[in-house]
Formats: sequence, C-alpha cells, structure tokens
Amino acid sequence: MFNRRLMKKICCIFFTLFVLCLPACKHKKLPPDIWEKEKMIAFLIDAQLLEAKVTIKELPKNQSDSLYACYYEELFACHNTTREIWGKNTEYYRDRPEELDDIYKEIIARLTLIESMVTQEPQKSKPQ
Repeated sequence: MFNRRLMKKICCIFFTLFVLCLPACKHKKLPPDIWEKEKMIAFLIDAQLLEAKVTIKELPKNQSDSLYACYYEELFACHNTTREIWGKNTEYYRDRPEELDDIYKEIIARLTLIESMVTQEPQKSKPQ
C-alpha cells in the first residue's frame, strides 16, 4: 500500500514536470523575414561557393567587384530574397552567437563534405 501511494506521487510529479517542460519544446516563432537556420545555412553555403568562384579567377579588384555584384544579385534571386532581408537576417543571427555558431559548424561540415567529393579522385576500374 505504501509503495502504491509513493509510486502514484512519483508519477504525478513526473507528469507535472512533463507538462511544465512541454512548452519549452515548441518551435520558436521567428520574426517576419527571419529565416530558419536551414535556409540561412543554404544561403551562406551558396555565398561561400560564389566567393570561391570569384577568388579563383584572380581578377583585378574592379572586375572582381563587378562580378561579385552580378553573382550576388543572382544569389538573392535564386533564394527569393533581397539585400535588405539578408541584412535583417545577418543582424538577427549576429545578436544570437550560439545559434550563429551552430549555423557555422553545419556550414563547415557541409563545405568539407563538398570539398571531399570534389577533390576525390575517380576510382579507376581494375582490369579483370
């Protein structure tokens, strides 16, 4: 009888804790025009690849600046966004360093994977 009451109290305590913690698990609603982390990651990866593409060309500064401007307009169009919205997102995540750190860790992981796929030599088939 004592164990049954004790178990009932413990169950009530766990249930109460569960109910109290449940709202913390809800998805945070972001302000208007602020991207989810995944969209931010995708945009930043494309931006890094764009930067590398221009850097590899080793153009004079005035030509590389023109190329950057052109490529960034394409990037904004591809991601269906604008320079202003991009600015809002950089400010938002800049003020949340832990979230930004998570974003950059994921970007580094994905860019490392892309690099390994690009630099991997094709497997030569062995004659049988």
